[in-house]
Amino acid sequence: AVARGLYEAGCCVISSYPGTPSTEITEEAAKYPEIYCEWAPNEKVALEVAHGAAVGGKRAACCMKHVGLNVAADPLFTISYQGVDAISVAAHILIALEEIPAREVPADQLSIVTVGVFQGGSACNIIADTATLEGTIRALSPENREFLIRRVREVAESIAKAFRATIRVEEPTGGTPPSYNNPALCEEMLPFIKEIVPEDKVFVRENQPSLGSEDFAYVSTKVPSMMINLGAGSIEEGNTYALHSPFVTPDEGCLPVGAALYAHCATRWLEENQ
Repeated sequence: AVARGLYEAGCCVISSYPGTPSTEITEEAAKYPEIYCEWAPNEKVALEVAHGAAVGGKRAACCMKHVGLNVAADPLFTISYQGVDAISVAAHILIALEEIPAREVPADQLSIVTVGVFQGGSACNIIADTATLEGTIRALSPENREFLIRRVREVAESIAKAFRATIRVEEPTGGTPPSYNNPALCEEMLPFIKEIVPEDKVFVRENQPSLGSEDFAYVSTKVPSMMINLGAGSIEEGNTYALHSPFVTPDEGCLPVGAALYAHCATRWLEENQ
């Protein structure tokens, strides 16, 4: 079972000193052509060979009886100080990444770097060899977005290097651009909107940017565009959960109003711009 586990884990090198159970494990593992197995003259050499293979980038194992650790003590203690704790490295990277928008972007240029996924380790008493961070970058301008993407890579790679760790940074492929409401189009559409919705129900938000991500932003990069938020209930009416909550219960009575706004604004714009 141990030999099979080593094989399925991708072990390529096994160096062992004879004795139970190391003999049985090594002889069984040697049946796999993908695993190089050898007998060492003593436990110290066995551990050094396996460690050398690991440093060279190969997954390796060393087998010996528990009393053999007395002989292998010198390389064992040395190796224990050469390890890299992936969780510790990732934790330092996480803290540093979330400092970027606070320290490197002007306060009036709203932006966010958020790490929402942190995975690493397999047991509470084993130093993790890998860790994964996943997050999101939000900005109100393409320039700031590109700046944040670049700084995330630079900061993460520099911290990993300082802790002797290797790192792979996967940048977003494209991503969603900021949504831009064209001021002239908004001004032109406002009277049309008030022809459908009572004026006291129309609220214009100015200089109140949001970092919500919206696929409609792709349209706004090609043609003059605007977004309308359609009211679908309020706290006073018992709608206590926000849009992306699994418990949201929107008032679907707003849907005919939304459809009418789409059709009426399009028709009126065509009438005014023929």
